[in-house]
Amino acid sequence: MRIMGATQLNNAISIGAYLIQKCIITGSCVNSGIRNNYSIKDNIVSDNLINLTAGTSGIYTAGTKVSTIKNNKILGNVATGIVATNESLILGNYIRGQKTNGIDFIPAVGTYKSTIRGNDIDITPIAASQSTAILLRNEISGDVIDNKINLPGASNYSVAIQIYDGDCTVSGNKITKAFPAAGTNFIVLIAVTKDKARTINFINNIVKATAGNSSSMVVIGTDVADGNDGNNTVAVVVKENKIIGRWDEVSEDFNHALLVGYQKDADVKYNLFDHSGVIVMEGGLGTIINTTNGFHHNLIVDHSKGIVAGGWDNLFIVNNTIISKHLPPQAAITVTESNNGADTNDCNIKNNIVVCSASGTFTAIELAHSVDEVIDYNIYYAAGTLQFKRGLTSYNFAQWKALGYDTHSVVLTTEQFNGLFTDFANGDYALAAGSAAEGTGNNLGDSYNVKLSPLTNWGTDIELPTVVTELQGENWNIGAY
Repeated sequence: MRIMGATQLNNAISIGAYLIQKCIITGSCVNSGIRNNYSIKDNIVSDNLINLTAGTSGIYTAGTKVSTIKNNKILGNVATGIVATNESLILGNYIRGQKTNGIDFIPAVGTYKSTIRGNDIDITPIAASQSTAILLRNEISGDVIDNKINLPGASNYSVAIQIYDGDCTVSGNKITKAFPAAGTNFIVLIAVTKDKARTINFINNIVKATAGNSSSMVVIGTDVADGNDGNNTVAVVVKENKIIGRWDEVSEDFNHALLVGYQKDADVKYNLFDHSGVIVMEGGLGTIINTTNGFHHNLIVDHSKGIVAGGWDNLFIVNNTIISKHLPPQAAITVTESNNGADTNDCNIKNNIVVCSASGTFTAIELAHSVDEVIDYNIYYAAGTLQFKRGLTSYNFAQWKALGYDTHSVVLTTEQFNGLFTDFANGDYALAAGSAAEGTGNNLGDSYNVKLSPLTNWGTDIELPTVVTELQGENWNIGAY
């Protein structure tokens, strides 16, 4: 162990364990404030204060099989706060200053799973280098749970959580980031190489942009569009999250709130997207044939182009509530080709509430290329002019129905719209008693029969949501609730 500039040191060593505890380390060093012994298993590094003006890392334990790094305070401008590998527990650390990475896991031989829980990370990039709060490199699996992450510097190069090719559960995290006005940006990036069997759970997080606009807030999926059928080996669940963007209410500048790319049967449900820009379900080089799941029971409030689906067969976009209160968006639901030119066919767009209380022309659904989607049992409302688009042609509702779409769907009157939600003006979008959406939906089977409960509490901008679900009744509701 090498410690530079220590003002106080207290080490305890026991057989089979290496305990480094309650050290105060200041000054600068060439390498690390605390560096483990490679031959030691079951390291414990806890309750240390490290404040260095230079160095590669505050704590370095890479090379050991099991490390517990907890309750340390790492300040100053070292390149990385904590470097670890293998089966490490990174718990309750406080990391500040200019850094390339807050917590960095380095690949090692073997299969390991690490836990990163309860850390408080607030860092800015060093010069123009990329700054990542939590980085799990190739094939390291991990649980990233209950962390607080803030990236205050408006930089293209800062990412909150970045995971490559590992099984992961990302849950209970509170994440904020300031974006620059333009550029390629991410808050969360989880990428998996095609045909690697992985499970990705992104559950009950709050992700908020505090300034600027991003190209993508949360990106989950195969890193490239490799193959015609998407990544059949990755199970993706995105649920119970609150994603708050900065879609500009007076212009069409927007970000991607969520991009799920090239993943067959991804399950995106029970999320709140607020000022979210656009949610993208992206297909591959060829059309992906979906068999279940999809985008369902989500609440979207104020968006530039709500849901965009490209490159799919049989994608379900059902039981969502999509609301625009300000500038009419480009479209609430868009079905188009993928970035690689693969078309979308036979999507099921049912049981959705699609409303706009702003004046102007509101496009509820746009079919940019395909025409054979199954669209029905939806509720629409527009304070201004309601339209639908297929290709380059716009249609009113009667003309749209004449094309074979929305046979059982309805357009609400203003009086019916006023009775649709519990408290539209104050953001309670549960259905009111006697709502036009109550019991008028289409039964879609067991895969989609669990809806949001009115007991769901989305909380404030800094609180994790409490999502409560319940079964549909004998007669299904339309919308997320």
